Amino acid sequence: MRFAPTEAAELTVNSARITLIGDTIKACKLTHQEAAPLCGADQPTVSNVLRGRMESVTIDRLTAWLTALGRDGRDSRASLRSAGESRPACYG
Repeated sequence: MRFAPTEAAELTVNSARITLIGDTIKACKLTHQEAAPLCGADQPTVSNVLRGRMESVTIDRLTAWLTALGRDGRDSRASLRSAGESRPACYG
């Protein structure tokens, strides 16, 4: 399956944000059930997105989830985790 360059770029950004959301939820030792209300979603939606079911979410929604979890939703670089920037809210 081939994607247009813009579609491929959007999928890459979504994937990076989903990875960062999952890493943040794990770092904060939250269950999907606990993370869902923080994100303004229900548990099945959070679980589906973290399993790669991206068809139900937009970049804007993922950005809002990152912000709700205490991350800078504008920056989805994986290096955020190692650089200590934009630490999740659970770190205080």
